[in-house]
Amino acid sequence: DHEPIHIYTDGSSTTSNTINPLDFSELDEAKIQTMIDEYAPAEGSCQVQIKRLGQYLAKIQLKGGYSVPLRFAVLQRHA
Repeated sequence: DHEPIHIYTDGSSTTSNTINPLDFSELDEAKIQTMIDEYAPAEGSCQVQIKRLGQYLAKIQLKGGYSVPLRFAVLQRHA
């Protein structure tokens, strides 16, 4: 089994399948929690490309309607 991971987008991405990193220095824990609570990812499968180094926010959808927030950083690009 696998669970889908939906990467948060703030709408500033240049294309529908490219995601920009977030500036977490401007966000406190309450704002991050509100962002993830209000984030409603599109239904179904979606392919995205991360082309920039930085920090990202995602939501892991679990069975039973549960979700878990995930904050991750892309530190290096594959050569």
